[in-house]
Amino acid sequence: MNRVLAATRSRFIADLNANSIKNWTIVLGNQASDSLASSIAFSYLSTLKDSPVVLKNTVPVIQSTREDLNLRPENKLALSNAKIDPSQLTFYSDISQNIDPATNYALVDHFALDNQWKSPESDIVAVIDHHDGAPERHPSALLWDIRTPVGSCASLVTDNFKKVWSQSEIEIDIERSIADLLIQAIIIDTNNLKEGGKAQPVDYEAYDFLLPRSSFGDGATSMTVSTASNTLTAGVFNNLSDSKNDVSALNTTQLLKRDYKRVYTNDGLSVGLASVPLSLDTWIEENAGDMAIFEKEIQKFTSDDGKDEGPLDLLGIGTSYHDKNSKSGHKHRRELLLHVPMSSKLAGVFGKLREGIESNEILKLKVKDLHLDLADSVAYTQKNSDATRKQYMPAILSMGSQHMASSILEAHKERKAKKVSSLYTLHALVQQGHRAIRKGSRESDDWKTFLSAIESILGDFFDESIKRLDRELKVGLFDETSLNVNPKLKEKSLKILKMWSQMGIFNKPLLEILMEKINNNKNILEKGAFINLLITLDKSVLTL
Repeated sequence: MNRVLAATRSRFIADLNANSIKNWTIVLGNQASDSLASSIAFSYLSTLKDSPVVLKNTVPVIQSTREDLNLRPENKLALSNAKIDPSQLTFYSDISQNIDPATNYALVDHFALDNQWKSPESDIVAVIDHHDGAPERHPSALLWDIRTPVGSCASLVTDNFKKVWSQSEIEIDIERSIADLLIQAIIIDTNNLKEGGKAQPVDYEAYDFLLPRSSFGDGATSMTVSTASNTLTAGVFNNLSDSKNDVSALNTTQLLKRDYKRVYTNDGLSVGLASVPLSLDTWIEENAGDMAIFEKEIQKFTSDDGKDEGPLDLLGIGTSYHDKNSKSGHKHRRELLLHVPMSSKLAGVFGKLREGIESNEILKLKVKDLHLDLADSVAYTQKNSDATRKQYMPAILSMGSQHMASSILEAHKERKAKKVSSLYTLHALVQQGHRAIRKGSRESDDWKTFLSAIESILGDFFDESIKRLDRELKVGLFDETSLNVNPKLKEKSLKILKMWSQMGIFNKPLLEILMEKINNNKNILEKGAFINLLITLDKSVLTL
Protein backbone atom coordinates (compact mmCIF):
# COMPACT_ATOMS: atom_id res chain seq x y z
CA MET A 1 0.00 0.00 0.00
CA ASN A 2 2.92 2.32 0.69
CA ARG A 3 3.98 1.96 -2.93
CA VAL A 4 0.52 3.05 -4.14
CA LEU A 5 0.36 5.98 -1.73
CA ALA A 6 3.88 7.15 -2.63
CA ALA A 7 3.19 7.01 -6.37
CA THR A 8 -0.12 8.83 -5.95
CA ARG A 9 1.45 11.53 -3.81
CA SER A 10 4.33 12.01 -6.26
CA ARG A 11 2.03 12.40 -9.29
CA PHE A 12 -0.36 14.69 -7.44
CA ILE A 13 2.33 17.02 -6.10
CA ALA A 14 3.92 17.23 -9.55
CA ASP A 15 0.59 18.18 -11.15
CA LEU A 16 -0.15 20.57 -8.28
CA ASN A 17 3.13 22.41 -8.83
CA ALA A 18 2.35 22.56 -12.54
CA ASN A 19 -1.13 24.03 -11.81
CA SER A 20 -2.71 21.01 -13.47
CA ILE A 21 -4.97 19.17 -11.01
CA LYS A 22 -8.33 19.68 -12.70
CA ASN A 23 -8.45 15.95 -13.49
CA TRP A 24 -7.81 14.99 -9.86
CA THR A 25 -10.32 14.31 -7.09
CA ILE A 26 -9.21 15.19 -3.55
CA VAL A 27 -10.71 12.85 -0.96
CA LEU A 28 -11.30 14.65 2.34
CA GLY A 29 -12.27 13.52 5.80
CA ASN A 30 -11.44 15.17 9.12
CA GLN A 31 -8.81 14.40 11.76
CA ALA A 32 -10.49 11.31 13.25
CA SER A 33 -9.43 7.71 12.62
CA ASP A 34 -12.75 7.02 10.88
CA SER A 35 -11.99 9.75 8.34
CA LEU A 36 -8.37 8.70 7.94
CA ALA A 37 -9.35 5.13 7.09
CA SER A 38 -12.36 6.12 4.96
CA SER A 39 -10.43 8.64 2.83
CA ILE A 40 -7.53 6.27 2.09
CA ALA A 41 -9.88 3.38 1.32
CA PHE A 42 -12.23 5.48 -0.82
CA SER A 43 -9.33 6.94 -2.78
CA TYR A 44 -8.12 3.48 -3.83
CA LEU A 45 -11.44 1.63 -4.19
CA SER A 46 -13.04 4.36 -6.34
CA THR A 47 -10.39 3.73 -9.01
CA LEU A 48 -11.49 0.09 -9.45
CA LYS A 49 -13.40 -0.79 -12.60
CA ASP A 50 -17.18 -0.95 -12.09
CA SER A 51 -17.06 0.73 -8.67
CA PRO A 52 -20.17 2.78 -7.68
CA VAL A 53 -18.23 5.90 -8.65
CA VAL A 54 -15.27 5.43 -10.99
CA LEU A 55 -12.61 8.13 -10.58
CA LYS A 56 -9.35 8.18 -12.51
CA ASN A 57 -7.02 10.25 -10.32
CA THR A 58 -7.69 10.41 -6.59
CA VAL A 59 -5.60 11.46 -3.60
CA PRO A 60 -6.55 11.24 0.08
CA VAL A 61 -5.68 14.43 1.94
CA ILE A 62 -5.50 14.48 5.75
CA GLN A 63 -7.05 17.70 7.04
CA SER A 64 -4.31 18.67 9.47
CA THR A 65 -0.65 19.53 9.51
CA ARG A 66 1.81 16.67 9.37
CA GLU A 67 3.00 17.61 12.86
CA ASP A 68 -0.53 17.36 14.28
CA LEU A 69 -0.61 13.63 13.57
CA ASN A 70 1.22 13.36 16.91
CA LEU A 71 -1.92 14.69 18.62
CA ARG A 72 -3.80 11.55 17.58
CA PRO A 73 -1.65 8.60 18.76
CA GLU A 74 -4.48 6.18 17.94
CA ASN A 75 -4.17 7.25 14.28
CA LYS A 76 -0.44 6.59 14.30
CA LEU A 77 -1.06 3.18 15.84
CA ALA A 78 -3.80 2.34 13.31
CA LEU A 79 -1.47 3.26 10.45
CA SER A 80 1.32 1.19 11.99
CA ASN A 81 -1.00 -1.80 12.40
CA ALA A 82 -1.96 -1.46 8.72
CA LYS A 83 1.75 -1.19 7.79
CA ILE A 84 1.27 2.28 6.29
CA ASP A 85 4.10 4.82 6.49
CA PRO A 86 2.70 8.29 7.40
CA SER A 87 5.41 9.93 5.30
CA GLN A 88 3.63 8.62 2.18
CA LEU A 89 0.40 10.45 3.06
CA THR A 90 -0.58 13.92 1.88
CA PHE A 91 -1.54 16.49 4.52
CA TYR A 92 -3.37 19.79 4.17
CA SER A 93 -0.23 21.66 5.23
CA ASP A 94 1.62 20.11 2.26
CA ILE A 95 -0.66 21.61 -0.38
CA SER A 96 -2.76 24.41 1.14
CA GLN A 97 -1.12 27.23 -0.81
CA ASN A 98 -1.56 25.80 -4.29
CA ILE A 99 -5.08 24.41 -4.58
CA ASP A 100 -6.84 25.17 -7.87
CA PRO A 101 -10.31 26.64 -7.25
CA ALA A 102 -11.75 24.31 -9.92
CA THR A 103 -10.89 21.14 -7.99
CA ASN A 104 -13.15 18.10 -7.57
CA TYR A 105 -13.76 16.72 -4.08
CA ALA A 106 -15.05 13.51 -2.55
CA LEU A 107 -16.12 13.87 1.09
CA VAL A 108 -16.10 11.08 3.66
CA ASP A 109 -17.27 11.34 7.27
CA HIS A 110 -18.67 14.83 6.60
CA PHE A 111 -20.95 16.31 3.97
CA ALA A 112 -19.82 19.90 3.35
CA LEU A 113 -16.57 21.54 2.28
CA ASP A 114 -14.78 23.57 4.91
CA ASN A 115 -14.11 27.21 4.04
CA GLN A 116 -10.47 26.69 3.05
CA TRP A 117 -11.57 24.43 0.18
CA LYS A 118 -14.65 26.29 -1.00
CA SER A 119 -14.81 27.95 -4.39
CA PRO A 120 -17.66 28.68 -6.83
CA GLU A 121 -15.71 26.60 -9.36
CA SER A 122 -15.23 23.47 -7.22
CA ASP A 123 -17.42 20.38 -7.52
CA ILE A 124 -18.36 17.69 -5.01
CA VAL A 125 -18.41 14.38 -6.88
CA ALA A 126 -19.13 12.04 -3.95
CA VAL A 127 -20.27 12.10 -0.31
CA ILE A 128 -20.34 9.19 2.16
CA ASP A 129 -21.29 10.18 5.68
CA HIS A 130 -23.19 9.16 8.82
CA HIS A 131 -23.98 12.53 10.41
CA ASP A 132 -27.33 14.26 10.85
CA GLY A 133 -28.22 17.57 9.21
CA ALA A 134 -27.17 16.78 5.65
CA PRO A 135 -28.28 19.12 2.85
CA GLU A 136 -29.99 18.09 -0.37
CA ARG A 137 -27.84 16.11 -2.80
CA HIS A 138 -25.17 18.21 -4.46
CA PRO A 139 -26.04 18.50 -8.18
CA SER A 140 -22.58 17.34 -9.32
CA ALA A 141 -22.40 14.32 -6.97
CA LEU A 142 -22.04 10.93 -8.67
CA LEU A 143 -22.33 9.10 -5.34
CA TRP A 144 -24.34 10.38 -2.37
CA ASP A 145 -24.75 8.04 0.61
CA ILE A 146 -25.66 9.67 3.92
CA ARG A 147 -27.18 7.27 6.43
CA THR A 148 -28.04 7.73 10.11
CA PRO A 149 -27.74 6.21 12.56
CA VAL A 150 -24.58 4.33 11.62
CA GLY A 151 -21.67 3.70 13.96
CA SER A 152 -18.82 4.35 11.53
CA CYS A 153 -18.35 5.97 8.14
CA ALA A 154 -15.85 3.19 7.40
CA SER A 155 -18.80 0.79 7.41
CA LEU A 156 -20.55 2.80 4.69
CA VAL A 157 -17.38 2.95 2.59
CA THR A 158 -17.14 -0.84 2.90
CA ASP A 159 -20.82 -1.28 2.08
CA ASN A 160 -20.55 0.82 -1.09
CA PHE A 161 -17.46 -0.92 -2.44
CA LYS A 162 -17.65 -4.49 -1.11
CA LYS A 163 -19.25 -5.87 -4.28
CA VAL A 164 -16.60 -4.52 -6.65
CA TRP A 165 -13.94 -5.29 -4.02
CA SER A 166 -14.90 -8.96 -3.88
CA GLN A 167 -14.94 -9.16 -7.69
CA SER A 168 -11.56 -7.45 -8.23
CA GLU A 169 -8.05 -8.82 -8.10
CA ILE A 170 -6.36 -6.64 -5.49
CA GLU A 171 -2.80 -7.27 -4.36
CA ILE A 172 -2.85 -8.99 -1.00
CA ASP A 173 -0.79 -6.35 0.84
CA ILE A 174 -3.02 -3.55 -0.49
CA GLU A 175 -6.20 -5.41 0.42
CA ARG A 176 -4.93 -6.21 3.90
CA SER A 177 -3.86 -2.61 4.61
CA ILE A 178 -7.23 -1.21 3.52
CA ALA A 179 -9.16 -3.85 5.48
CA ASP A 180 -6.99 -3.22 8.57
CA LEU A 181 -7.63 0.51 8.40
CA LEU A 182 -11.39 0.17 7.93
CA ILE A 183 -11.92 -2.47 10.60
CA GLN A 184 -9.91 -0.47 13.15
CA ALA A 185 -12.05 2.60 12.43
CA ILE A 186 -15.20 0.54 12.95
CA ILE A 187 -14.13 -0.94 16.29
CA ILE A 188 -12.95 2.45 17.61
CA ASP A 189 -16.28 4.08 16.74
CA THR A 190 -18.45 1.22 18.03
CA ASN A 191 -16.44 0.07 21.06
CA ASN A 192 -15.59 -3.15 19.25
CA LEU A 193 -19.22 -3.66 18.22
CA LYS A 194 -20.39 -3.47 21.83
CA GLU A 195 -23.85 -4.92 22.23
CA GLY A 196 -26.45 -2.22 22.79
CA GLY A 197 -24.02 0.47 21.66
CA LYS A 198 -23.70 2.54 18.49
CA ALA A 199 -23.16 -0.36 16.09
CA GLN A 200 -25.90 -0.87 13.49
CA PRO A 201 -26.49 -3.80 11.09
CA VAL A 202 -24.34 -2.17 8.40
CA ASP A 203 -21.44 -1.96 10.90
CA TYR A 204 -21.70 -5.68 11.68
CA GLU A 205 -21.94 -6.55 8.01
CA ALA A 206 -18.92 -4.43 7.12
CA TYR A 207 -16.91 -5.96 9.96
CA ASP A 208 -17.87 -9.45 8.82
CA PHE A 209 -16.73 -8.64 5.26
CA LEU A 210 -13.45 -7.07 6.36
CA LEU A 211 -12.33 -9.51 9.06
CA PRO A 212 -11.14 -12.38 6.80
CA ARG A 213 -9.38 -9.86 4.54
CA SER A 214 -7.56 -8.21 7.46
CA SER A 215 -4.53 -9.22 9.48
CA PHE A 216 -6.80 -9.64 12.52
CA GLY A 217 -8.92 -12.46 11.06
CA ASP A 218 -6.67 -15.35 12.04
CA GLY A 219 -8.09 -17.45 9.19
CA ALA A 220 -11.70 -16.64 10.11
CA THR A 221 -13.03 -17.12 6.58
CA SER A 222 -16.29 -18.72 7.69
CA MET A 223 -16.88 -16.88 10.95
CA THR A 224 -19.48 -14.21 11.38
CA VAL A 225 -19.96 -11.46 13.87
CA SER A 226 -22.95 -13.25 15.30
CA THR A 227 -20.60 -15.99 16.49
CA ALA A 228 -18.51 -13.48 18.44
CA SER A 229 -15.70 -13.03 15.93
CA ASN A 230 -15.25 -9.51 17.39
CA THR A 231 -13.25 -11.21 20.14
CA LEU A 232 -10.46 -11.45 17.56
CA THR A 233 -10.16 -7.65 17.58
CA ALA A 234 -10.50 -7.18 21.34
CA GLY A 235 -6.76 -6.83 21.79
CA VAL A 236 -6.22 -4.26 19.05
CA PHE A 237 -9.31 -2.37 20.24
CA ASN A 238 -7.90 -2.11 23.76
CA ASN A 239 -4.56 -0.86 22.43
CA LEU A 240 -6.26 1.72 20.22
CA SER A 241 -8.48 2.88 23.10
CA ASP A 242 -5.51 3.25 25.43
CA SER A 243 -3.67 5.30 22.79
CA LYS A 244 -6.70 7.47 22.13
CA ASN A 245 -7.21 8.25 25.80
CA ASP A 246 -3.55 8.92 26.62
CA VAL A 247 -3.53 12.70 26.44
CA SER A 248 -1.59 13.36 29.64
CA ALA A 249 1.23 15.15 27.81
CA LEU A 250 -1.01 17.53 25.81
CA ASN A 251 -1.64 21.16 26.71
CA THR A 252 -4.99 22.92 26.25
CA THR A 253 -4.33 24.03 22.67
CA GLN A 254 -3.28 20.52 21.68
CA LEU A 255 -6.29 18.95 23.40
CA LEU A 256 -8.61 21.24 21.46
CA LYS A 257 -6.86 20.76 18.11
CA ARG A 258 -6.69 16.95 18.24
CA ASP A 259 -10.39 16.52 17.44
CA TYR A 260 -11.72 19.87 16.29
CA LYS A 261 -14.29 20.87 13.70
CA ARG A 262 -15.36 24.30 12.57
CA VAL A 263 -18.84 24.35 11.08
CA TYR A 264 -21.04 27.10 9.69
CA THR A 265 -24.77 27.69 9.88
CA ASN A 266 -26.74 28.88 6.86
CA ASP A 267 -26.82 32.38 8.32
CA GLY A 268 -23.07 32.71 8.66
CA LEU A 269 -22.52 31.70 12.27
CA SER A 270 -19.13 30.02 12.79
CA VAL A 271 -19.02 27.34 15.50
CA GLY A 272 -15.95 25.45 16.68
CA LEU A 273 -16.55 22.02 18.22
CA ALA A 274 -13.84 20.09 20.07
CA SER A 275 -14.01 16.61 21.60
CA VAL A 276 -11.65 15.92 24.50
CA PRO A 277 -11.22 12.49 26.17
CA LEU A 278 -10.90 13.60 29.81
CA SER A 279 -12.93 15.48 32.41
CA LEU A 280 -12.79 19.24 32.80
CA ASP A 281 -11.54 18.84 36.36
CA THR A 282 -8.62 16.65 35.28
CA TRP A 283 -7.89 18.90 32.32
CA ILE A 284 -7.71 22.04 34.45
CA GLU A 285 -5.76 20.48 37.30
CA GLU A 286 -3.29 18.28 35.43
CA ASN A 287 -2.96 19.48 31.81
CA ALA A 288 -3.47 23.23 32.27
CA GLY A 289 -2.19 23.58 35.82
CA ASP A 290 -4.87 25.89 37.14
CA MET A 291 -8.09 27.67 36.17
CA ALA A 292 -6.41 30.95 35.19
CA ILE A 293 -4.11 29.23 32.70
CA PHE A 294 -7.01 27.14 31.36
CA GLU A 295 -9.15 30.21 30.68
CA LYS A 296 -6.27 32.11 29.13
CA GLU A 297 -5.52 29.21 26.78
CA ILE A 298 -9.19 28.95 25.77
CA GLN A 299 -9.16 32.63 24.84
CA LYS A 300 -5.90 32.24 22.91
CA PHE A 301 -7.27 29.26 21.00
CA THR A 302 -10.39 31.13 19.87
CA SER A 303 -8.28 34.13 18.90
CA ASP A 304 -5.75 32.05 16.91
CA ASP A 305 -8.54 30.08 15.20
CA GLY A 306 -10.13 33.38 14.21
CA LYS A 307 -6.92 34.52 12.53
CA ASP A 308 -6.95 31.49 10.25
CA GLU A 309 -10.62 31.31 9.25
CA GLY A 310 -12.31 34.47 10.47
CA PRO A 311 -13.80 35.26 13.89
CA LEU A 312 -15.24 32.34 15.85
CA ASP A 313 -18.77 32.96 17.16
CA LEU A 314 -19.13 30.02 19.52
CA LEU A 315 -16.80 27.37 20.94
CA GLY A 316 -18.31 24.10 22.15
CA ILE A 317 -16.15 21.58 24.01
CA GLY A 318 -17.48 18.09 24.66
CA THR A 319 -15.60 15.92 27.14
CA SER A 320 -15.92 12.15 27.41
CA TYR A 321 -14.33 10.08 30.16
CA HIS A 322 -14.76 7.20 32.61
CA ASP A 323 -15.36 8.20 36.22
CA LYS A 324 -12.95 6.32 38.50
CA ASN A 325 -14.91 7.55 41.54
CA SER A 326 -18.16 5.91 40.43
CA LYS A 327 -19.36 2.68 42.04
CA SER A 328 -18.19 0.59 39.09
CA GLY A 329 -15.00 2.59 38.72
CA HIS A 330 -15.54 3.11 35.00
CA LYS A 331 -18.94 4.78 34.50
CA HIS A 332 -18.99 6.75 31.25
CA ARG A 333 -19.66 10.47 31.66
CA ARG A 334 -19.84 13.50 29.41
CA GLU A 335 -19.61 17.26 29.90
CA LEU A 336 -20.19 20.27 27.67
CA LEU A 337 -18.54 23.69 27.90
CA LEU A 338 -19.77 26.66 25.84
CA HIS A 339 -17.87 29.91 25.29
CA VAL A 340 -18.89 32.96 23.23
CA PRO A 341 -15.82 35.10 22.34
CA MET A 342 -16.02 38.88 22.69
CA SER A 343 -15.88 39.36 18.89
CA SER A 344 -18.81 36.97 18.32
CA LYS A 345 -22.00 37.85 16.47
CA LEU A 346 -23.73 36.28 19.49
CA ALA A 347 -22.29 38.81 21.92
CA GLY A 348 -25.11 40.12 24.07
CA VAL A 349 -27.41 37.11 23.76
CA PHE A 350 -25.46 34.53 25.75
CA GLY A 351 -28.22 34.32 28.35
CA LYS A 352 -30.81 33.45 25.71
CA LEU A 353 -28.43 30.95 24.15
CA ARG A 354 -28.07 29.25 27.53
CA GLU A 355 -31.82 29.10 28.03
CA GLY A 356 -32.24 27.39 24.68
CA ILE A 357 -29.52 24.79 25.12
CA GLU A 358 -30.53 24.03 28.72
CA SER A 359 -34.05 23.24 27.58
CA ASN A 360 -32.80 20.54 25.20
CA GLU A 361 -34.48 17.29 26.26
CA ILE A 362 -31.96 15.04 24.52
CA LEU A 363 -28.79 16.36 26.16
CA LYS A 364 -30.33 16.75 29.67
CA LEU A 365 -27.79 19.30 30.83
CA LYS A 366 -27.04 20.27 34.42
CA VAL A 367 -24.87 23.32 35.18
CA LYS A 368 -21.47 22.26 36.53
CA ASP A 369 -20.05 24.27 39.42
CA LEU A 370 -16.71 24.98 37.77
CA HIS A 371 -16.21 28.59 39.02
CA LEU A 372 -15.45 29.93 35.55
CA ASP A 373 -14.34 33.57 35.39
CA LEU A 374 -14.27 33.47 31.60
CA ALA A 375 -16.94 35.86 30.29
CA ASP A 376 -19.93 34.35 28.46
CA SER A 377 -18.98 30.79 29.38
CA VAL A 378 -20.79 27.92 31.08
CA ALA A 379 -20.02 24.26 31.81
CA TYR A 380 -22.51 21.41 32.07
CA THR A 381 -22.61 17.76 32.98
CA GLN A 382 -24.67 15.67 30.55
CA LYS A 383 -27.16 13.40 32.24
CA ASN A 384 -27.49 11.67 28.88
CA SER A 385 -23.96 10.34 28.47
CA ASP A 386 -24.94 8.67 25.19
CA ALA A 387 -25.39 12.05 23.48
CA THR A 388 -22.23 12.57 21.42
CA ARG A 389 -21.13 15.45 19.22
CA LYS A 390 -23.61 14.20 16.62
CA GLN A 391 -26.41 15.13 19.04
CA TYR A 392 -25.12 18.31 20.65
CA MET A 393 -23.81 19.85 17.41
CA PRO A 394 -27.28 20.30 15.83
CA ALA A 395 -28.60 21.66 19.13
CA ILE A 396 -25.82 24.24 19.40
CA LEU A 397 -26.12 25.29 15.75
CA SER A 398 -29.88 25.63 16.06
CA MET A 399 -29.67 27.75 19.20
CA GLY A 400 -26.98 29.94 17.67
CA SER A 401 -28.97 30.58 14.51
CA GLN A 402 -32.12 31.26 16.50
CA HIS A 403 -30.47 34.19 18.28
CA MET A 404 -28.44 35.46 15.35
CA ALA A 405 -30.78 38.25 14.22
CA SER A 406 -31.43 39.58 17.71
CA SER A 407 -27.68 39.66 18.34
CA ILE A 408 -27.10 41.73 15.20
CA LEU A 409 -29.87 44.12 16.18
CA GLU A 410 -28.31 44.65 19.61
CA ALA A 411 -24.94 45.26 17.99
CA HIS A 412 -26.48 47.89 15.75
CA LYS A 413 -28.05 49.73 18.66
CA GLU A 414 -24.69 49.97 20.39
CA ARG A 415 -22.31 50.61 17.52
CA LYS A 416 -24.45 52.03 14.71
CA ALA A 417 -24.90 50.38 11.36
CA LYS A 418 -21.60 51.53 9.87
CA LYS A 419 -19.70 49.43 12.37
CA VAL A 420 -21.54 46.23 11.59
CA SER A 421 -18.84 43.81 10.48
CA SER A 422 -19.85 43.05 6.86
CA LEU A 423 -22.59 42.59 4.29
CA TYR A 424 -23.00 39.06 5.64
CA THR A 425 -24.91 40.70 8.48
CA LEU A 426 -27.65 41.65 6.05
CA HIS A 427 -27.49 38.26 4.42
CA ALA A 428 -27.99 36.56 7.80
CA LEU A 429 -31.03 38.69 8.56
CA VAL A 430 -32.53 37.87 5.19
CA GLN A 431 -32.10 34.16 5.85
CA GLN A 432 -33.97 34.61 9.15
CA GLY A 433 -36.80 36.24 7.25
CA HIS A 434 -36.91 33.54 4.60
CA ARG A 435 -37.20 30.87 7.28
CA ALA A 436 -40.09 32.70 8.86
CA ILE A 437 -41.82 33.04 5.47
CA ARG A 438 -41.38 29.34 4.68
CA LYS A 439 -42.88 28.40 8.02
CA GLY A 440 -45.86 30.61 7.28
CA SER A 441 -45.30 32.55 10.49
CA ARG A 442 -45.03 36.15 9.42
CA GLU A 443 -46.14 37.21 12.88
CA SER A 444 -43.40 35.20 14.59
CA ASP A 445 -40.67 36.80 16.69
CA ASP A 446 -38.06 35.86 14.07
CA TRP A 447 -40.00 37.69 11.36
CA LYS A 448 -40.54 40.79 13.50
CA THR A 449 -36.87 40.86 14.47
CA PHE A 450 -35.94 40.53 10.82
CA LEU A 451 -38.12 43.46 9.75
CA SER A 452 -36.98 45.59 12.67
CA ALA A 453 -33.31 44.96 12.02
CA ILE A 454 -33.59 45.56 8.27
CA GLU A 455 -35.41 48.85 8.85
CA SER A 456 -32.83 49.89 11.43
CA ILE A 457 -29.70 49.01 9.47
CA LEU A 458 -30.67 49.56 5.85
CA GLY A 459 -30.70 53.34 5.74
CA ASP A 460 -27.25 53.89 7.27
CA PHE A 461 -25.46 50.95 5.73
CA PHE A 462 -26.91 50.28 2.31
CA ASP A 463 -25.90 53.43 0.41
CA GLU A 464 -22.34 53.20 1.65
CA SER A 465 -22.14 49.55 0.57
CA ILE A 466 -23.38 50.33 -2.95
CA LYS A 467 -20.83 53.10 -3.35
CA ARG A 468 -17.99 50.89 -2.23
CA LEU A 469 -18.98 48.08 -4.59
CA ASP A 470 -19.47 50.51 -7.45
CA ARG A 471 -15.91 51.75 -6.98
CA GLU A 472 -14.75 48.14 -7.21
CA LEU A 473 -16.69 47.66 -10.43
CA LYS A 474 -14.88 50.56 -12.09
CA VAL A 475 -11.39 49.11 -11.62
CA GLY A 476 -11.49 46.30 -14.14
CA LEU A 477 -13.76 43.83 -12.42
CA PHE A 478 -14.97 42.46 -15.76
CA ASP A 479 -11.81 43.00 -17.75
CA GLU A 480 -11.22 39.62 -19.38
CA THR A 481 -7.49 40.16 -19.96
CA SER A 482 -6.86 41.17 -16.36
CA LEU A 483 -8.74 38.17 -15.06
CA ASN A 484 -6.67 35.77 -17.13
CA VAL A 485 -3.37 37.36 -16.22
CA ASN A 486 -4.06 37.99 -12.53
CA PRO A 487 -5.69 35.06 -10.67
CA LYS A 488 -5.88 37.13 -7.47
CA LEU A 489 -7.99 39.75 -9.26
CA LYS A 490 -10.27 36.98 -10.48
CA GLU A 491 -10.66 35.69 -6.92
CA LYS A 492 -11.44 39.22 -5.74
CA SER A 493 -14.00 39.58 -8.51
CA LEU A 494 -15.77 36.40 -7.48
CA LYS A 495 -15.98 37.64 -3.90
CA ILE A 496 -17.51 40.89 -5.08
CA LEU A 497 -20.00 39.02 -7.22
CA LYS A 498 -21.01 37.04 -4.16
CA MET A 499 -21.53 40.24 -2.19
CA TRP A 500 -23.71 41.59 -4.98
CA SER A 501 -25.75 38.40 -5.02
CA GLN A 502 -26.33 38.58 -1.28
CA MET A 503 -27.53 42.15 -1.62
CA GLY A 504 -29.66 41.12 -4.59
CA ILE A 505 -31.62 38.72 -2.39
CA PHE A 506 -33.58 41.55 -0.83
CA ASN A 507 -33.18 44.21 -3.50
CA LYS A 508 -34.07 42.99 -6.95
CA PRO A 509 -33.25 46.31 -8.70
CA LEU A 510 -29.68 45.96 -7.43
CA LEU A 511 -29.37 42.61 -9.21
CA GLU A 512 -30.71 44.26 -12.35
CA ILE A 513 -28.06 46.98 -12.05
CA LEU A 514 -25.35 44.34 -11.91
CA MET A 515 -26.73 42.50 -14.93
CA GLU A 516 -26.90 45.76 -16.85
CA LYS A 517 -23.25 46.46 -16.09
CA ILE A 518 -22.37 42.97 -17.32
CA ASN A 519 -24.39 43.34 -20.52
CA ASN A 520 -22.86 46.75 -21.28
CA ASN A 521 -19.29 45.47 -20.95
CA LYS A 522 -18.00 44.30 -24.34
CA ASN A 523 -15.03 42.45 -22.82
CA ILE A 524 -17.19 39.69 -21.42
CA LEU A 525 -17.44 36.74 -23.79
CA GLU A 526 -19.43 34.45 -21.51
CA LYS A 527 -22.08 36.63 -19.95
CA GLY A 528 -24.24 33.66 -19.09
CA ALA A 529 -21.49 32.12 -16.97
CA PHE A 530 -21.39 35.18 -14.72
CA ILE A 531 -25.14 35.30 -14.31
CA ASN A 532 -25.30 31.56 -13.61
CA LEU A 533 -22.57 31.97 -11.04
CA LEU A 534 -24.58 34.70 -9.37
CA ILE A 535 -27.68 32.52 -9.28
CA THR A 536 -25.74 29.51 -8.02
CA LEU A 537 -24.23 31.50 -5.16
CA ASP A 538 -27.69 32.13 -3.80
CA LYS A 539 -30.74 30.48 -5.33
CA SER A 540 -32.96 32.97 -3.52
CA VAL A 541 -31.87 35.81 -5.81
CA LEU A 542 -34.65 35.37 -8.35
CA THR A 543 -37.43 34.54 -5.90
CA LEU A 544 -38.36 38.10 -4.97
